[in-house]
Amino acid sequence: MTTALLSGSAKSFARTDAVDPRTLASMIKLRWKRGEKPDARQAVDENRALRHAKSLQLDLAYEEYCLRREAGEVPDLTAFCNRFPSLQASLRRLLEAHQVLEEHPELFEDDMPSWPEVGTTYLGYDLLEELGRGAFARVYLAREQALGNRLVALKVAPRGSAEAETLGRLRHPNIVPVYSVQREPGTAMTAVCMPYLGRATLCDVLDHLAAASTIPSRARSLLDAVATANAPGDPSDFLARKRSPLEHCTYIEGVMLLGAQLAEALAFAHSLGIHHRDLKPSNVLLTSAGEPLLLDFNLAYDARSERQCLGGTLPYMAPEQLLATDPMGLGDESTIGPRADLFSLGVLVYELLTGVHPFGPLPAAYTQASLRAFLMERHRRGPRSTPPLRACMDRELAALIEKCLAFEASKRPESAAEVAATFRRLLTPMWRCRRWLKQRAPVLLVGGGLLLAAASGGAMLSSGSTHESGPAITGATSSFDLGRQAYSQQRHAEAVSHFNRALGQTETAAAYFSRARALQQLAGNDGVRLGAALADYQRADDLQPSPKTKACMAYCLSKMDRPQLPAAAAYFEKCLEDGLVTAEILNNLGCIYSQDTARLTEAHAMLNRALALKPDLQAARHNRALVAYQQAIGPAFGRKLDREGRAEAQGKLLLAAVEDIERAISIGPVSAELHRDAARIYARLGRLDAKWYDHALDQAALAVREGFDPEKLRADAALAPLSAMPRFAALARKAPDAQPTRAVRLADPLAGALE
Repeated sequence: MTTALLSGSAKSFARTDAVDPRTLASMIKLRWKRGEKPDARQAVDENRALRHAKSLQLDLAYEEYCLRREAGEVPDLTAFCNRFPSLQASLRRLLEAHQVLEEHPELFEDDMPSWPEVGTTYLGYDLLEELGRGAFARVYLAREQALGNRLVALKVAPRGSAEAETLGRLRHPNIVPVYSVQREPGTAMTAVCMPYLGRATLCDVLDHLAAASTIPSRARSLLDAVATANAPGDPSDFLARKRSPLEHCTYIEGVMLLGAQLAEALAFAHSLGIHHRDLKPSNVLLTSAGEPLLLDFNLAYDARSERQCLGGTLPYMAPEQLLATDPMGLGDESTIGPRADLFSLGVLVYELLTGVHPFGPLPAAYTQASLRAFLMERHRRGPRSTPPLRACMDRELAALIEKCLAFEASKRPESAAEVAATFRRLLTPMWRCRRWLKQRAPVLLVGGGLLLAAASGGAMLSSGSTHESGPAITGATSSFDLGRQAYSQQRHAEAVSHFNRALGQTETAAAYFSRARALQQLAGNDGVRLGAALADYQRADDLQPSPKTKACMAYCLSKMDRPQLPAAAAYFEKCLEDGLVTAEILNNLGCIYSQDTARLTEAHAMLNRALALKPDLQAARHNRALVAYQQAIGPAFGRKLDREGRAEAQGKLLLAAVEDIERAISIGPVSAELHRDAARIYARLGRLDAKWYDHALDQAALAVREGFDPEKLRADAALAPLSAMPRFAALARKAPDAQPTRAVRLADPLAGALE
């Protein structure tokens, strides 16, 4: 069988299902060495067993490249890598390492190392597969015999003990840990044992981007890249069970999160006097849970170590590092500080965001000397302009990346900690809201255009018959003043028309804010139309930041069809920090907090403050009643009390809820939802004392009168104790008396006023 396979065409492998992929790759390489023209692309395309084995594809591509070099060919590096779109970044890195060794054989002072073979046992480890290789090391998937054959990643390198010592000091969640280190007797080879956390690196993410040819919109694609790199059933898949923040954010936010975590890892290393000096995509592992871990500290500077190794990867080196590593001796190693790592981080993040190198495109064919000269010239000119960073990106993010890529180290951020803090700040709800608004600007503008058109039409009608729409406005000196006067008379459509004209003359924060107020009043509870007001509030805040504007933005965000509650809460909290404390803002924060059962105590405190300022704020009464109700029915409530004590404590909370809900009803206006909530509270009290069931039935009847669907009442689990009562059964057969009315639980921060 083996002979037939070796003498047949490549396609014969596809018909031999019994052949293991690793064996298949070995047979293909053997045929090439016996004279068949090497073609890794064809071998992968014609053998399904190889299509999901990325490491074997890399091995075949590298073998083809080496054989062609031995035959005297000089393959174009870019063209060669382009034949393998899903391996592009990984393959280029491997071939660049090969090129380094070709040009500088003196890098190995002794003979080239004799690398252990897959399938053998090395220092007590069964080598199962090669995970990666570089100029100075090999990494294997291995089983550690001494510890129950657990799977580990084993890095084998000459003189690797210094790296192990460095890694041993770096205990950080985003730096790969070390289990142990062993030295091969009689040689300089060292084996560093690390946990196996998957085989995907940020190189695989770049390969994924190259294959897709477009920048993704969701961070989930980062996890998809990991899944593609890890074969199905990979032992590291257990990490995917951990919930990843990358599942629910945009791609840009996902990259910023990775940037923040890597910057935090660098900051920790720098605090110990350790500089990585070789930060690049292949040196960042990405777990199945989307967590980045720094790898490969074999070129790191360690202030505590006497032996230092100067090197790096040219496309990711800072200018001072390029000069210091120049064989011509043009630079000084002492100029390479921790900010060189920030430059490398900037290159990496730029690539992830755009899919291209900030100083590229890199030349198709080059030597180390020519690439160094090319990069130095590009570094002096600065990175590509930021349009490749995409229009929807924050200016602040683009500025941070550009600052990291500054030619002079002194012009880069002060520290990795500063970079991490900036990334984290850009990930806060308020900044995420800004991006959300920017991405949805076209939709908001369409909604706003429809609303403005409707408003203008209303204004035209009102201008033709002033006696029907209110008293005529007199004494105004500008469109802006006319708009303010129309607003004060609740002629909101006419006010919008005047503010349109004012903005046509001069764009001011006051005019945008005033138009937003009028648009908000016209929108009511229409989430789409509230988007038009939100867009105007954002413009006003961009022109002149103000706590009032932020409060109004938060209000709109919390009432959208798809509420942005974290961002709304962040804006309301910022208002309180800035000294804008109103009953409405406190109520709205309490309402938002109440959506999270873990924050009910905070919600109750906010609502207490709101009612201390404005006792008759109906929304706050309603919200506080619901918070007390939720606290009373919570599974953890009164856990430390006996049954009698628990019932007594529940009763007190529910009676407080009754007092608030009845007060809310008496303040008015009433609504179907308000009566439904009152019925729920009374029904719960009825479990403690049956006399309250009559009150629950009364409130249920009032809810139906206000338009609540009786079928929904009957299906409401909170009202289950009423289901056997004839009065409730009769109510459930009754048709609603009107269109359902909604409760007002969020209050206009300015209570309807213009400012």
